[in-house]
Amino acid sequence: MGNNGNPAQRLFDIAKDGNKYTEDRSFNVWAEVFNIPESGNKGFTRDEELVVFSRINQCRKLVDEVESLLLLNTSLPEETKKVYLRPFPKLRTLFCKPSQLYRSHKQNFTLDQTDFTLLELIIHAVEGVYKEKVADENELKDLVDEIQNLYEQVIDLEIDKNLKRILLDLLKIMENAIHEYRIRGVERLHEAVEQLVGIYIVNEKVINNSKIEEVGKIKKILNKFQSVYSFSADTVQLLGSGEAVKTAGEIITRLLGSGQ
Repeated sequence: MGNNGNPAQRLFDIAKDGNKYTEDRSFNVWAEVFNIPESGNKGFTRDEELVVFSRINQCRKLVDEVESLLLLNTSLPEETKKVYLRPFPKLRTLFCKPSQLYRSHKQNFTLDQTDFTLLELIIHAVEGVYKEKVADENELKDLVDEIQNLYEQVIDLEIDKNLKRILLDLLKIMENAIHEYRIRGVERLHEAVEQLVGIYIVNEKVINNSKIEEVGKIKKILNKFQSVYSFSADTVQLLGSGEAVKTAGEIITRLLGSGQ
């Protein structure tokens, strides 16, 4: 699963992977689609369950965003739009709420070939109003590795508990956003940037007064994350405010300075 710059294409690909007839729980189907294996013999941990819930939630947001983009295409006749909208209730059933993830997946499996044909047409309709720049996949993988390694280092530190929580939160927000960038693209990075800015502003004195080496490393990672975000945010059309997006990225740069 990757980001190809078109949210409708991402929606098509994920729906295709998950739209399968099986007696297995929906949760297990989506865990496989998102490559989230069980870590032990006693089933999924609570943290692993929360990751699956988060991925599904991002898919539900993606459905809403693609629907909104489709409606923005003024070149499509209204009657055509009504036809194109037919798969969306089924998509919301497929990407079900957490309470429905533990029932048989065949109850959520409702999309048929006609729906996927319409989704292919929607890909072209969305392309007419929206296109993202795509971040380099290798760069993203390297950044995730760097974040995960530093996360383990911070966990082992004997430091103030509040500072440790802040640093771990910053790292986890970036890691989750990069994984979910493959679902929602720049919109997911935008959400993460707003969270990071909020945490940094509230805790700026605590972070900057710390002399530990790991704080400097986190600042450098934040700068790298902001660079990926700024590149991806340079799109034809943003669902939110383009000015707000760019301003949020500039705030990170201003807060971090050189990242030293």
